[in-house]
Amino acid sequence: MSRLSVVHFSNLFATPATLWFSVSIALVALVALIVTPAPLVALLVLAPLLEETVFRGGIQHALLTRCGSAPGARFAINLFTASVFAAAHLFEHPGVWGALTFLPALLIGAVYQGRRRLVPCVALHALFNAIWLFVASPLLSA
Repeated sequence: MSRLSVVHFSNLFATPATLWFSVSIALVALVALIVTPAPLVALLVLAPLLEETVFRGGIQHALLTRCGSAPGARFAINLFTASVFAAAHLFEHPGVWGALTFLPALLIGAVYQGRRRLVPCVALHALFNAIWLFVASPLLSA
């Protein structure tokens, strides 16, 4: 049985400090996202910070730490994390538009695997949100 299949949810975070940090940042961003009156701040700052903390800093980091050295594990971990990311976006954007978040999530996941830093992931996520907000969304509504 591969190591990837025996990872338990309770073991997803590499250390208690990683868990504490990820949950703290995610909660702060979630509260700010809920109470912010500015949709631009929510889409371009808070959502990328919250989502990248949870998906890259939490799920992907934990899986890479636990089983990233197994053959093919890094690719499988990126696929899994991008799939969960896209599935989460299906609630907000049902259908094709929600599913299309899978492709940028793969790229962001590859960036995270290469650097293991959240800042480039948050910046790239904000860029993708800006492209959606200012380019794709107006084209679709025209």
